Amino acid sequence: MKAEAINLLIHTSTPELKLTHGNESPVTFSIASFGRNNFRQEFDIFDHINRYWATLPETRQQEIFEVYKQLNQTFASYSFSTGKHLTDLGQSLAKLSEQLLNLHDFEDLHNWIIFKSDIIIPSGFEASYIVSVDKQGNREQTYLRSDYTKLVALSIILRAVIPVWGEYISNTRQETGTTLKEYYALNLIKKAEIFHNEAFEKLRVYIDHTVGTDRYNASRIVDGISSEDFPTWILGLVCVRRLCIADNRGIDPRANAVTYIHKFIIHKSKGSDNAFEDTVKEKDVETPGNDIETKLSSLERYKVKQDISIGEIVELQYLLRDPVKVAFRLSSLMTDDIIRRSLATSQLLLTRRLLDPQVTLLRWVLKPVIPPRVVMYVSKESVVNALGVAQAVLWARGHKYLAALITSYANVADGELFVSGVDSKARLTKEIQAELDKVFPYQKISGGKKSGPKQTNLAVRSIDSVSDGLNMFSWRATADEKFLSEVLQNPSSRRIQIAYDIKLQLAKLVIELGSRSWL
Repeated sequence: MKAEAINLLIHTSTPELKLTHGNESPVTFSIASFGRNNFRQEFDIFDHINRYWATLPETRQQEIFEVYKQLNQTFASYSFSTGKHLTDLGQSLAKLSEQLLNLHDFEDLHNWIIFKSDIIIPSGFEASYIVSVDKQGNREQTYLRSDYTKLVALSIILRAVIPVWGEYISNTRQETGTTLKEYYALNLIKKAEIFHNEAFEKLRVYIDHTVGTDRYNASRIVDGISSEDFPTWILGLVCVRRLCIADNRGIDPRANAVTYIHKFIIHKSKGSDNAFEDTVKEKDVETPGNDIETKLSSLERYKVKQDISIGEIVELQYLLRDPVKVAFRLSSLMTDDIIRRSLATSQLLLTRRLLDPQVTLLRWVLKPVIPPRVVMYVSKESVVNALGVAQAVLWARGHKYLAALITSYANVADGELFVSGVDSKARLTKEIQAELDKVFPYQKISGGKKSGPKQTNLAVRSIDSVSDGLNMFSWRATADEKFLSEVLQNPSSRRIQIAYDIKLQLAKLVIELGSRSWL
């Protein structure tokens, strides 16, 4: 079986992908939506998948080709001129796309890449991740050698659905719209096994951490995409527009797939192809003068190095060997039942992504006994145990809603687009503000000559940051049903909405922690 891009040089003809197998009649799909030039590069995009198909048994190749024939017939039977039954078309294509991808064994292809292909894995990818304060980024933003080989395998498998995506986007863009066409195309494969495998999950996490806080501004650029949905939208763009056509040969170490998609993610996150009035201008630090912005820009160029003791890391690991003891140290109101239930249910987070708002809350709660910054340098198992401790302590101290929230997980891993309105949240009262100023008297002074100096309470800024982070996602609780029955109106759904007074609840917690009335 073989895939070949045709009609690339004749501009009056539509670029198509022709699939052939033995004596079977060829089937063709439009790939015009990918752009003609993407298939006129110095390398053949379908070379490696063609070679891999050639290693498969004849029966498996026939099965794959039969699915392509069914896909071709499905498109042919759909009346694009009327725009009817678009949902039915999507369901039919999704079922066939699932069959198509499941006929490709990911592990088998991964082994073929490592042991039999001519693909070169760039030497720049390390074998293991070493924690270092001098290293930029974090584990989530780092592709190791093993991660990269799996990404290449994912890239090659996704070539199999290029004809499906190409034909689908070309004929449905009027119904799906320009902005969301890649998202809907990605949904066609969401039930396939690879959509939930390790390589795909790594890509999701990488995109989420690479986008970071840029999602706030970027979501304003893209109409109809909220900040919560922005990483999912980017995932669709990366898979459909970049990963499936990436150059995986490894001939040029600088042209690897990670670099290729990283630049694309940053490009979309910054909104560089949009006329966005809030775009940050590049600052020329070499320009002479006494302008305060120039001085700040010069300082921003220098990395602040923070030393962290190995002993502090070992200390946290050691303390969390006995999380029950830590919980009782943090609260005199602790009971065996509370900590037992909290630790048991928190283990569900081992297979979920832990996000910044949770970790920040965790650091607040653990601060009386454990240095906050150390949390970022320990294993996920230790952090999950610590979250169980934090839940128990918050519950024992009466912060029951926050207790349920800290061990919840963001409902983003399934790839579903979550659309919700942005509700205004209750602001901090004057009394709470005054109490925060009393407990945390140190203020940050900002502002210029025109606006005058402005004082900002750093505790208030931290509360706003955690609140904004929580509001970015929909959450599902992992806490024990006994706890949830006291917090949620519908405990069985486990959906925990961000409370209207979330800032007030966070402020009261911060005041309690800061006034040393915690222990």
